[in-house]
Amino acid sequence: MERNHRSKGKKQIKLVAGMLFVVLMVGSSFSIVFANEDMESMLTSWFEHKKADSIASIENAVAAEQEKQTARLKEEMRVKIAEADKQIQATTQSEIEKRVNELQSYTDELIQSFDPEREDVDETIAELNAIMQSAKEQMEAVGQSEQTK
Repeated sequence: MERNHRSKGKKQIKLVAGMLFVVLMVGSSFSIVFANEDMESMLTSWFEHKKADSIASIENAVAAEQEKQTARLKEEMRVKIAEADKQIQATTQSEIEKRVNELQSYTDELIQSFDPEREDVDETIAELNAIMQSAKEQMEAVGQSEQTK
C-alpha cells in the first residue's frame, strides 16, 4: 500500500508539474502574442509619425519654393513692363514725329499750290497754319499722355 501511495503521490506531482508546464507554455504564448501586437502598434505609430513629418516637410519646401518663385516672377514682370513702357514711348514719339512731318509737308504743298493772285490767300495760309499748329499740339498731347501712363 505504501507503494501505491508513493506511486499515487508521484503521479500527482507529475500531474501538477505537467499542468504547471502547460500553464507556463500557454502563458508564455500569450505574452508572445501581446508582444507581437505591441510591436505592430509601435511600428504603425512610428510609420504614421514619419509619414506626417514627411508630408509637413514637403509642404514647407513647396511653400518656400512657391514664395521664391513668386518673388522672381514679380521681379521679371516689373522688368518686362518697364521695357514695354520704354518701347511704347519710343514708338509713340516716333509716330508723333512722323505724323507732324507729314502734316508739315502737306501744309507746305497746299501753301505752294495756292495762287497768290487770289485775295483770300493770306486768310487761307493763316487758316492752314492754325490747323497745322492745332494738329501739332494734339499730337504732342497724345505723346505726353502716353509718357505719363
